[in-house]
Amino acid sequence: MAEELWFTVLGPVRAWRGGSEVGLGTPQQRAVLAALLLREGSQASVGELADVLWGARPPDAAAAVVRTYVARLRRELHEPDARASESLIRTVGGGYVLAVSPDAFDLAVFRRDVAAAEEARRVRDLPRAAAHLREALALWRGEALAGVPGGHAEAERSRLEILRLNTLAASLDTQLELGAHTAVIPEVTGLVDRHPLDERFRELLMLALYRAGQQAQALASYRDVQVLLARELGVDPGPALQTLYERILRADPGLLAPLSEAVNNESPADARTHARIPGPVGAATAAGPGPEPASAEAPGPVVREPLSGQAGLPPRLAVFCGRQDELEAANALLCDPEDAGPGPGAIVVNGMAGVGKTTFAVHWAHQLAPRFPDGQFYLNLCGFGPGGVLVTAVEAVRAVLEFLGVEPEAVPDDPSAATALYRGLLAGRRILLVLDNARLAAQVRPLLPGASGSLAIITSRNRLAGLQVIDGAQCVTLDVPTPAEARDLLARRIGARRAEAEPEAVREIVERCGQLPLALAIAAAHCAARPAFPLSNVTAAMSAETDTARLDVLSVRDDDAAADARNVFSWSYHALTPQAARLFRLLALHHGPDASVSCLASLAGLPRRSTEDLLAELTGAHLLIEHAPGRYDCHDLLRAYAGELNQAHDTAMERADARRRLLDHYLHSAIAAFGEYHSPLTPSYETPARRPGAIVDAPVGRDAARRWFEAEHTVLMRLAHQALVERCDEHVWHLAWAVNLYLYQSGHRQDSIALHRWGLRAAERLGRPLYQGVSHNLLGAAYSECKRTREALHHHTAALSIFEAQENVPDQARSHLHLAVVARWDGRSEDCLAHNERAEGMYRRLGPGYEFGLAIALNNLAEQYGILGEHDKAVELCRQSLDLWIELDEPHAQANCHDTLGYSTFRRGEHDQAFEHFQRAIDAFRELGDGINQAASLTRLGDAHAALHDRDAARAAWSQALTLLQELNQPDADELRAKLRQL
Repeated sequence: MAEELWFTVLGPVRAWRGGSEVGLGTPQQRAVLAALLLREGSQASVGELADVLWGARPPDAAAAVVRTYVARLRRELHEPDARASESLIRTVGGGYVLAVSPDAFDLAVFRRDVAAAEEARRVRDLPRAAAHLREALALWRGEALAGVPGGHAEAERSRLEILRLNTLAASLDTQLELGAHTAVIPEVTGLVDRHPLDERFRELLMLALYRAGQQAQALASYRDVQVLLARELGVDPGPALQTLYERILRADPGLLAPLSEAVNNESPADARTHARIPGPVGAATAAGPGPEPASAEAPGPVVREPLSGQAGLPPRLAVFCGRQDELEAANALLCDPEDAGPGPGAIVVNGMAGVGKTTFAVHWAHQLAPRFPDGQFYLNLCGFGPGGVLVTAVEAVRAVLEFLGVEPEAVPDDPSAATALYRGLLAGRRILLVLDNARLAAQVRPLLPGASGSLAIITSRNRLAGLQVIDGAQCVTLDVPTPAEARDLLARRIGARRAEAEPEAVREIVERCGQLPLALAIAAAHCAARPAFPLSNVTAAMSAETDTARLDVLSVRDDDAAADARNVFSWSYHALTPQAARLFRLLALHHGPDASVSCLASLAGLPRRSTEDLLAELTGAHLLIEHAPGRYDCHDLLRAYAGELNQAHDTAMERADARRRLLDHYLHSAIAAFGEYHSPLTPSYETPARRPGAIVDAPVGRDAARRWFEAEHTVLMRLAHQALVERCDEHVWHLAWAVNLYLYQSGHRQDSIALHRWGLRAAERLGRPLYQGVSHNLLGAAYSECKRTREALHHHTAALSIFEAQENVPDQARSHLHLAVVARWDGRSEDCLAHNERAEGMYRRLGPGYEFGLAIALNNLAEQYGILGEHDKAVELCRQSLDLWIELDEPHAQANCHDTLGYSTFRRGEHDQAFEHFQRAIDAFRELGDGINQAASLTRLGDAHAALHDRDAARAAWSQALTLLQELNQPDADELRAKLRQL
């Protein structure tokens, strides 16, 4: 089906099947289709599509409207005889993916042609490059996304227009290289008129005019733009335009030949000038933003060039792309927004090993070079590297003085005198210094230019906070690129066609590399070295289970230490103090995704205050990230490196002790959090003793307890499974018991089933009938929540048998409550009433201390009587239950009662009271973070509005309920969809 369709966004948003256009409906529907097309196979959530349509102020029913548009588009794009599962717009998680072949989408074909042109230019096949660029530009049919409303469309339209202009410039430049200077003059003249401040087109026009024998017109064009830039921006033309003007003035014969011939006869400086007129379609222009790759090891300690030269910087990496947000942030630091005065004299670029700090700094320095006409200078301070020998501050000052023209023998030996001489020479000059790979603030402090007008760009794996606090330096922190940028980087390095042929392998490589530019560059080198092998070979190698095997893949196996992830990480690790190094190694024992200070202190067996000092050292070295206050995370590859170190340097006993402290921390913290939910219905069980060194997080209050569970939910699941594997059965069972109420109230049904399966297995291995009975009840309740009544009935019956054999009346009563729920789901009303009445009688006989269970039985009876239509009895029982819940201070149970009261009071004709009860239930469930019960109450509220023929209010309530269920990935939303369709 996809091969017969053709979609366009490079003009009006349209679709064709064969030769017939497909109707796409309203402009809003076209906006949804355009957003899905521009994702190019990536998921768009319902919320993101709502942002596309309405921006920051979507209507209440936004999610429902988005789904309506998607349903209509599906009908329009669907073949009449195709199955629903074959729809082009597929539901994935909480959003949609448009599964369109690249051959069926004009923007994808455009990118492919541009990439082919880039490759053709690389091998100097200019006719083929020109043909591909013509084909790419022929796909445009006017303004991109024409007719699509909204701010999102406007932003995408601007991005696509930049893409078109870049490609157009490359096409014209290629034609000039082929000698078609006369033919391009009219088109370039029109572009200059429409884009008068774009110096690329001005350069093309001047060169074409000069080659066509119109030297005077070429010089006049330069003077026009010179006046225009001075008037509009207060600046002079850029260096490339100035150089071209000077060459035309002196009638440089090298300009007369096409570039493909001229470059062989020019000086290096002239060749560099030509390369900017405007140059081939490069990675930073044609394919849009992308990730910034890792660079090779920077040049040696000192690069010395004449003061007027620009070769003092290492060359820019050809595939640099992305980092636009970071570049904008860095540029914004260069001037003071308050008074437009001079900006900081130093900017620190920091980040973890391999994230591309040097590449970023060099690329940015090249962009800034025209602003520093007195020279640029690069110095590697060797703060982290294989030699381990730092460039001292004295050596650094001496190197820069020599760059500034001071003869080596004239540099003072006294550090203070040398620094004074340096500052004197800097006065009145605008110099750009790139001080790469610093470890200490003391290495660079003597070189800081202050307010002289010069700038120092400093890169470091450390934060160098002292430079910011004492010297007024500003900071730019680099994180790993986004997944999309990382995929783009890999595709540029291995070739777009190869990446397009195996998109799943590309995604997996990016994931295995953790989006780290260094790792991606190494993986790309592996792929490039084996061009005939499928990319899946690399993914298979990167899927190794051991940390050592994973890191072995990220090495190019030659003598370049900078091309080995393990070596690059080691330079940061070896700079740590012994205690910080030990904590870093122990991080491998934590299964992620993140950890609190108390958790890490428990892992190390150290006091919290000492651990905070070590964490400051690790985050300062970018071996750890504090991504939220008090929450620490580690890059996957750094965690693998820590695991390798842990195996090599720590004993099995040390690892076992650390794991047990970690397990004790989470178990006793979970029990403390559960204590905030604790009720008389749930007895306390004797828990495993806590080992010395294990610190407990003790949240105070229900809200704090819920936040703790939310933060630790993923860790608790991973830890419980690991504990099961290691046969720490006491911990497994108690974890399952302590986490149960949170999982129930937050709707994590599948996690509940998995956790209680593990708990039951642990109880069976422990041989404890009481634990087994409790686990059967908890597991049965989890199955019941998923409407899997057969499994639920089996486990609750098993629990009741165990408790009857033990004559355990409280747990028998609890089992009857669970069996009543299963009977209600199965439609067995009499059994439901019987089980609830037996539970009520047991709790009444047990007396004081069992009010919690009695209140549950009363509310359940009220719910069942309401379903049977006996609403007077339901209201009476529910009010008794609500009184007990108020005494017990149980807001969740009170919310359940209000929901039940809303249902029955509405059917008694007390509509205002019913709506008040429903709203109180909805508000309470929202505050408690119980989205599933909130959705249930919203559904009942919508039913009530529908019964009163208030269609708008019903639609609003049902739409909110459906959104909640979809956000929670709950499968039981079909009934709601049917109700909304009926409206």
